[in-house]
Amino acid sequence: MTENRIRAQPAQPKRASAGAYLTGKAGKLLRSFTRDVRANVAITFGLTIVPLTIATGTAVDYTRASKVQTSLGQALDSAALAIGSSVETDPQVLADIAQTYFDANYSGSGVPGQLNITINNSVITMSASADVATAIVKIIGIDTLHVSAETEVTKETTGTEIVLVLDNTGSMSWGGKIDALQNASAELVEIVFGEEEEPELLRMALVPFAAGVNVGSDMIDSGWIDTTGASSYNGLNFENGTDTLTMYDHLNNRSWNGCVEMRPSPHDTSDTAPDGSNGDTLWVPYFAPD
Repeated sequence: MTENRIRAQPAQPKRASAGAYLTGKAGKLLRSFTRDVRANVAITFGLTIVPLTIATGTAVDYTRASKVQTSLGQALDSAALAIGSSVETDPQVLADIAQTYFDANYSGSGVPGQLNITINNSVITMSASADVATAIVKIIGIDTLHVSAETEVTKETTGTEIVLVLDNTGSMSWGGKIDALQNASAELVEIVFGEEEEPELLRMALVPFAAGVNVGSDMIDSGWIDTTGASSYNGLNFENGTDTLTMYDHLNNRSWNGCVEMRPSPHDTSDTAPDGSNGDTLWVPYFAPD
């Protein structure tokens, strides 16, 4: 603010005494002080510094507390999903699993309290809280901020797969073994499937306990079968390395019936898609020399 002052030349006064002159100067200074507004900003800032500091400190401490709350929620989600997918039913075992996953995923600065777990049929509810030490607002007596989080998970059966590994080798043909195997397998299927012919959430597979697996002779033109001797496993049973299907051509009373050998490593334990440019990804027709 620019202060405009009008200066006028006063009439020559009569000479005043020294006391009267000082009194006039003091009065002038006093009147000037009462009119001066230049120090109001400093006074106002001095009056507001405390609430401004508290407001800033609250924002800083609240941000720290929000990060802890977010970490609580993430750790709870992980713990709830872990026990939701577990087959365990013992409450203490489930609590131990939840605590392990919670501890592994919690990264907040606050010290969390005990996990609260409630299991109601298929619904799992978990909650936890933590006290976060304040850095600034402690000057007004607030030493900690209390935060909490809760999560809920519903267990749902997404499907069950049952695999029967059955011995159908030659030794099962005597002593009623194969009959007992067939009866037991049929009884199990009846118990599991009941009257459902195509249950939505249930699958059953059959793995024969034998030297080969029969995929069906109609797979010969599928592109999955090694028909040219491209696999490193093809021709291993013959001195000249003749491919398996050629050997079947020399037999009068036998043709390939659909059995295949396992693939060479690492494709024997993987689901690598068959590729004609890589013979080891194809299945070699099974041929028993005897």
